[in-house]
Amino acid sequence: MSTPLVIKEKYSEYWPIFAIVSGVLSVVLFILYLYTDNILFEGYLRLSAFGMFAFSFFSLFKIYDGQIVIQIKQNAQDKQLLDLSYTLRGRELYRETIDPNEIVSLKVAEMPNRSMYNDLFTGDRTVQFRKKDMYDWMYLNEFHGRIIPFSRENAEKIKTHIEQYSNAA
Repeated sequence: MSTPLVIKEKYSEYWPIFAIVSGVLSVVLFILYLYTDNILFEGYLRLSAFGMFAFSFFSLFKIYDGQIVIQIKQNAQDKQLLDLSYTLRGRELYRETIDPNEIVSLKVAEMPNRSMYNDLFTGDRTVQFRKKDMYDWMYLNEFHGRIIPFSRENAEKIKTHIEQYSNAA
């Protein structure tokens, strides 16, 4: 039995710092807004305070979401199949089984541009595949409609690991 491949989602360790700094900045900007008399400057401060508050919430949600760990290994009953398990903080969230012989093509691709986050961080990668009798590319690590981002190196590791079991070129 081959060794399982364990890959972590691309995740920045700076999210807690972003949450704290933007939270403190939102409070400081709000206090400045309360003590200013200039109407135009008041509007800028109010808008900036709200922006920092929103960014602190966004950062807190990223911290709450955590880092998903993906494990790819051979199925225990059928050695032709691969099991993909998604875990978060040691708890299994989802498990799927794929047949690598159904995969015709496999490639490392850029993340789909679904938000401004993908415009800012263009280095994120994902793994796409095409099955027999299908023309559209599908995402390998799609979890509840969310495509999990990887670094280029980790995406290449996933691609080469699956290629050893499939007929994909």
